[in-house]
Amino acid sequence: MTKASLKRVVEHYPLNASQIEDLHHKAGPLSRFILQRSEGGGTPPQFSYFGLEASLISQTDADRLTRGSPEETGDSPEFAKVPFKGGVFAYLPYDGGGTEGPQFWLVSKMLVIDHVNAIAFIVVSGAGANSTICQEIFDELVRVPNAVARPAATDAIERAEWAVDVSMEEYVGRIGEIQSRIGQGELQQAILSVGLSKRTNATAEAVFDVMRQRNSSPHIFLVRDEHTTLIGASPAMHLRKTGSLLTVETDAGTRRIGDTEEATQAIMQELLSSAKDLEEQKMIVDETIVDLKAIAADGKVNMPIELEVRKLGSVMHLFTVLEAEIKSDLSPLGAVLSCFPPSAVTGAPRRDAIKVIKDVERKPRGPYGGVVGMIGFDGSVDTAIILRSAWIDGDQITMRCGGGITHASVATEEYNECMNKARSMIDCVREAEGL
Repeated sequence: MTKASLKRVVEHYPLNASQIEDLHHKAGPLSRFILQRSEGGGTPPQFSYFGLEASLISQTDADRLTRGSPEETGDSPEFAKVPFKGGVFAYLPYDGGGTEGPQFWLVSKMLVIDHVNAIAFIVVSGAGANSTICQEIFDELVRVPNAVARPAATDAIERAEWAVDVSMEEYVGRIGEIQSRIGQGELQQAILSVGLSKRTNATAEAVFDVMRQRNSSPHIFLVRDEHTTLIGASPAMHLRKTGSLLTVETDAGTRRIGDTEEATQAIMQELLSSAKDLEEQKMIVDETIVDLKAIAADGKVNMPIELEVRKLGSVMHLFTVLEAEIKSDLSPLGAVLSCFPPSAVTGAPRRDAIKVIKDVERKPRGPYGGVVGMIGFDGSVDTAIILRSAWIDGDQITMRCGGGITHASVATEEYNECMNKARSMIDCVREAEGL
């Protein structure tokens, strides 16, 4: 397999609003992955990507194929606006827990919906790519029956309540253990997570559909592997690469949005003045700067946004934005792996926090805290941290939520933060179940 053999052909099709929605429903069940991108915070979606055909490849091949550009034919000025034009879809779970390890899929057939300009693109990559194949794919999508495209939830499974995998007593004990190790100088912070699970009659497509309709997060995704289907609406960018520029966003601190705008503003000011949350954010930012300096061309990291509050769904977070120019000899995938797992889901220092998490949580996290996203043939990167996510295996749905534990953490407050983060997924699943 060579880059030269990956010729790309693109055809575009103007759409109206109802056709866009129809394509979403029809392409979803046929796709290895779906990723909807927006600015988040309820802003309209910009692009949706559907991996209609993708083959599993090795990490070595994924690294090699995303260092350059394939032969391009059939591109239009409209398609030039699309950030991901073809390449590799990457799915890196934090660790096991019933899921596969890191997976890289070479995307050979893809549907892209440009929501802003109301255009669908069929993208075919490969030695035999041609316009006829593009047209056949589009025609086939149009012909998909609605009954197949919109699978209903089944009532055969008794609907259940969510079960938490750790008691409050155990949770308090875990925080105490982390704080003891912080006091001994072993680390500064660790992200402690808890798991929630239940039986469900909802399909992954139905939950994903609810999430994208709410449109509260910049990265809304569905990913299928051999055993599970991952769904999520992540507020957190892992890494973006445009040209030689790397961008990373870190977030910390969580508050529920108020019932009124006045209440929300008061909560926002409280978050901005919270010593504990500001300390947590600084630790994560400092650790992320260390990661970026190691892969920056001149060791320089810029901070275009030092601190801001963003509202995403039912909660708000503190955000910082960092930028650096990538080293010329480092591949895009190399940059992704250099920042994995993200400090935002481990703690600081990262290596020490990873060890403490393994000791304290005592079970694999699965996908939670991993990374999902796209690496283009042109070297572009757009990956998100797997947060506000769940994975479905048969009739079982599981998710994890976490919070940063420091010397100043209070167990009940940290537990409530985890439940606040879980609320959005709980609501989406409930709606998908038809409750």
